[in-house]
Amino acid sequence: MSRLLLASLVPLLVSVAPTAPRPSVRPPATPTECLSDPPPSEGPPLGAPRAEGEDLMDPRFGGGNGFFEVQAPAPGPRTTTTAPIQLELAGPTRVARDQPLALRLTFANPSSGPVVVMRALDGSLEHWRHPHYDLYLRDEGTQTVYRWDYHGGRCGNVNPIRDEDYVTLAPGARRDDVHGGWAAHVSQAAVGAPGVYTAWVVYRFCGHGGTGLPLGPDVQRPVLEGVFASNPVRVEVR
Repeated sequence: MSRLLLASLVPLLVSVAPTAPRPSVRPPATPTECLSDPPPSEGPPLGAPRAEGEDLMDPRFGGGNGFFEVQAPAPGPRTTTTAPIQLELAGPTRVARDQPLALRLTFANPSSGPVVVMRALDGSLEHWRHPHYDLYLRDEGTQTVYRWDYHGGRCGNVNPIRDEDYVTLAPGARRDDVHGGWAAHVSQAAVGAPGVYTAWVVYRFCGHGGTGLPLGPDVQRPVLEGVFASNPVRVEVR
């Protein structure tokens, strides 16, 4: 983000809502789920959120990243292999508390034609723009569902969409470098409370546009639309 555009920074604060009745996990995500919004994650955090941003030159400031309880039924993990793209999630079965889950996300194209998907963008985590790379976590002891999110203020500008934000998957291709740096939470997210959890990722692209002031013109190209969930990964946090 350019230091010349400090005047255009818009601090946006996300408030934490009171504890709501615990939602359930609805059936697995399907490509038609663009008709509904993703569930908000404004409930209590799982452990202490990580502080983010030391000053206004960071995209985010005055808040923290963490797993926050979702306030509506969340799309569940994938149970079939009939979608035009497959999200394959893998990771260790056991990690220490507050250590990265070290999950690995692979996009696979089982179809007979090329498929275009997008890397995460500046603003994807906050659901300002598509695509979303939502990392969900279910506590198997309480069945509480959380989503990795950021609560706090952030810069009102967003980096523009570039050619390299688009990834074309050839028929039969498998790539583990699709999500990119703006979805680093897929591998770096950590759990601050011991227990047994199930994790999965939901990729959502429902069109261009959104919130935030781009710092330049966006490159917009046709992208496969829909909501696609990964397989579940079970992990014990000690």
